[in-house]
Amino acid sequence: DFASPPHSWERSDDDQVVDIATVLDSNVEELARNLTFLETMYFSKISITELMNKRFEKPDRSPNLSSTIERFNAVTSWVATTIVMAPSVSKRVDVIARFIDLAKALEGLNNYSGVIQIVSALQNVSISRLKQTWVLVPPRSVKLFEELCPYANPEGNYSFYRKASANVKSSFLPYLGCFTKDLTAIEEMTTQLPGNKINWEK
Repeated sequence: DFASPPHSWERSDDDQVVDIATVLDSNVEELARNLTFLETMYFSKISITELMNKRFEKPDRSPNLSSTIERFNAVTSWVATTIVMAPSVSKRVDVIARFIDLAKALEGLNNYSGVIQIVSALQNVSISRLKQTWVLVPPRSVKLFEELCPYANPEGNYSFYRKASANVKSSFLPYLGCFTKDLTAIEEMTTQLPGNKINWEK
């Protein structure tokens, strides 16, 4: 349930830079709850009308959806930047391991948007090319990362993510990339079928 805020949380919006010490010293579960709560605030502002008639393709016609997408990109950028800005290889290893733990905690909260934000950042070429760093990442963290990577895999139209989210029995935060893609496909479906029949599926 994403309706209530975490027991204790500090302002952590796009205007505030969360430093490396905060990432390493914060409780992972609490940080995941904070991020999920903030993400939920963005999602809750999206109106149904922003998702109709391809309005989501134009930022001026879907301001809340656009803000949510911008936040997705901002968090991904924050993760990558925090890793790159680490003062040493050992610190960078610690930060990567912590972000992997954070992604796992977000998965436990059904925050698939957050999981894909972090996985996407770790798969970014600026991070994946850090060979000397990755070789030092603990095997446990590497294994965990490999288990989370399928969420961001577009193969089969994000089949892994779709199956996981379809099995959720409670609230979850979706990956908007899939959501808008599906809406586009629906909008482009023909309304009229051969024989003057109505396409009720649309």
